[in-house]
Amino acid sequence: MAYIAVPEGTGGGKRPAIVAVHGSGRSAADYFSTPFYIRQRDIVLEQGCIFAAISNCADVWGTDDGFYNLCLLMEYIAQNHNAKPRVGLWATSAGGILANRMVAKHPEKVAFVIGIFPVFDLLSVFSLASCRRAWKTEDLEQFKKKVGSINPAGYPQKLVGHKYYIAHGSADVAVPLETNSKKLQILAGENVYLEIIENGIHGTADFSYYGKAVKMAFSENIDYFETEQ
Repeated sequence: MAYIAVPEGTGGGKRPAIVAVHGSGRSAADYFSTPFYIRQRDIVLEQGCIFAAISNCADVWGTDDGFYNLCLLMEYIAQNHNAKPRVGLWATSAGGILANRMVAKHPEKVAFVIGIFPVFDLLSVFSLASCRRAWKTEDLEQFKKKVGSINPAGYPQKLVGHKYYIAHGSADVAVPLETNSKKLQILAGENVYLEIIENGIHGTADFSYYGKAVKMAFSENIDYFETEQ
C-alpha cells in the first residue's frame, strides 16, 4: 500500500517531495490514522510538498525488498506527480536503516534526511524481537552476517557530508541514543544536526520530537521547497 498526498494550489513545474519511511509495526496507513504520524504528513503538506509513504511491513528493517519498494515509490512520484528528482526522506525508528541505505546507494536522489529516533546501528537493536523476526534469526552471529553489508554503521564514510536533522530521546531504551543518533553524528560529521529530547522515550505520544530539528530541515533547505518551472 502506498499513500500519496498532494498539497492544494500547486501549479506546474517540478515540485518538492518528502518521502516518509515508517517505523516497525507501522504502515502507510498510519499517516492518515495515527496522530503522531499524521503530524509528519501535515508538516510536509504545510510546506507545499508532496507527501508519500509506502507500507514496508517487516522489510522496513532494511531488507533488499524494503529498499526496492522505497525506490519504486520515489520513481512513481517523479513520473506521476512531477516530483523533483531529489526528495527529502523522513525516517522514523527502523526506517532509519532504509533512509541511510538510500543515501549511500543513491545520494543524488536525496536532498536531506529527517530522523525521529532513527536506527543507525542494527547491531544495537538485536534485542528487539521485531528486528530479529525481520531478519529471520535468533542467533547474533548469523544476524551479523546477514546485516553486514547493509548496516549503516558499517559504511559511515558514505554518509559524510549529507544533511541530517535528527530528534532523539535521551531515555530511549529501544533505540539507544548513544549507539544510534550520537554514533551517526560522530562518524558522519558536522552536517548531522542532533536535537536531544531530554527524558524522551521511544514512542508516539511525545510531539516534542517535532521541534527544532524538524524546523531546521525546512528553514535550511528553503531553496529546495521552491517549485521548479
